[in-house]
Amino acid sequence: MIKNQKIVMKQKTFVVFLLLFILPTALFPWGTHYLIMDQILEHPSMKFISGEVESESLDSFVKKEKNSLKVLFDEFAVWEESRGSKRFKKIEFHPETASVIEFLKAARLNPATRFLEVERILPGSKPMIGNVPVSSITPYLLDHSELPARFQSTLGKKVKLRNILYTFIDEPDWGMDHDLWNLQEYGYGKQPYGKAEGEGSKAPFHMQFQNENWILSLFVPEVVKGGMILDRIELFSRLSKLAGKTGHNYWQYRFATWACHYIQDIGQPYHSKAVPDADFSYYARYIFSSKETKKI
Repeated sequence: MIKNQKIVMKQKTFVVFLLLFILPTALFPWGTHYLIMDQILEHPSMKFISGEVESESLDSFVKKEKNSLKVLFDEFAVWEESRGSKRFKKIEFHPETASVIEFLKAARLNPATRFLEVERILPGSKPMIGNVPVSSITPYLLDHSELPARFQSTLGKKVKLRNILYTFIDEPDWGMDHDLWNLQEYGYGKQPYGKAEGEGSKAPFHMQFQNENWILSLFVPEVVKGGMILDRIELFSRLSKLAGKTGHNYWQYRFATWACHYIQDIGQPYHSKAVPDADFSYYARYIFSSKETKKI
C-alpha cells in the first residue's frame, strides 16, 4: 500500500514538472496555484485534510456571524491605522443589513465577485466532466485544452478539506481584486502600477517589491511601497480564525486558502521583484519613461 502511494506521488510530481517545461504559456503567469497546492498537501503533516465538512454559502456565514464580523472589521481598521497605511479607508460593516455585498464593501473587494460552492476536478481525473460552467464562476479563469478548468457543485454536500484547499487557492485571481481602482469610496488611492481595468488591475494586491534597489526606491517609491499583499494576508487570516472559532469549518479553510494564495505569490520572482533580471540601463529607461509606458 505504502509503495503504491509513493509511486502515485512520484507520478504526480513528474506530471507537474513536465507541465512546467512544456506548457510555459499556461503556467508561468502563475495562474495555477492549485497544482502546487495539490502537491503540498501530499506532505505527511497534512493527514488531517482527509476530513469532510458541510459546504456553506458566504451569505449564510455573513448573516450568522454579522456581529462578530463587525468587531473583526473594526479591529482590522485599527491594525491598518497602526501601520500608517496610506491606502486604507475604513468602510463600516453594518450588521443590521448584513449581506455578501455588505461584506465585500467592508473588505474592499470587488462587489461583483461570485462565490459559488464548487470543487475543482484535477487534471487527469476521470471523467473530466463538470456540472458548473467556468464562466459562471469567474470571467478570468481560462479553460486551456492542456489544463481544462472543470468544476462540480458542492451545494448541500460534504466536501473534503483537501478539495477546499486546492480548489480555492486560485480564488483571489478570480475577480475579488480586479477593477478596484475606480471605486473611489474604497480609498485605495492612486494606482502604483498596472492597468486600472482588467487582468492587470489586480497587480498591486498580488505583488510586494520591498527588496528593490535604491534606484527604484529613490525615483519611483510608489512601486516599492505600493504592494498590498500583507493587507490581504492579514484580513483573510483573521476571517479564517473567526470562521474556525464560530464553527464554520468550510469558510475557515476557504478563507485560509485565500491567505495562502498571497503567500505563494511572494514566492514567485515576478511578484516579489519588479524585474528580477533587470540591469542598471533597464532601470534608467524605466525611470524616464512615460506614465503610460509604466502602466504596461
